[in-house]
Amino acid sequence: MGNFISNGNTTGMNNMDSHLYLSAQFTRSSGNFIRFTYRVDAQNCGALTACDGLRFFIDNVQVLPANPLQLISTALSWQTASFPVSPGA
Repeated sequence: MGNFISNGNTTGMNNMDSHLYLSAQFTRSSGNFIRFTYRVDAQNCGALTACDGLRFFIDNVQVLPANPLQLISTALSWQTASFPVSPGA
């Protein structure tokens, strides 16, 4: 179903990190938003524990999830996120 990123089969592996860093310059066609669709299936360590999951940053500020102590560990259906952005250099 389209393009996706996966860190592969990590069954039985512990204490691993996977990071994706994307630095890009976007030309807007309309609006000042970054919008993307995501789905996460990761280990959930509890409501207030950062374990496995998704975080999204804009200009080194975490915007997803809003609470910097949390991660999105499960989003079994596709979710869409949209964030306003200011013109940059």
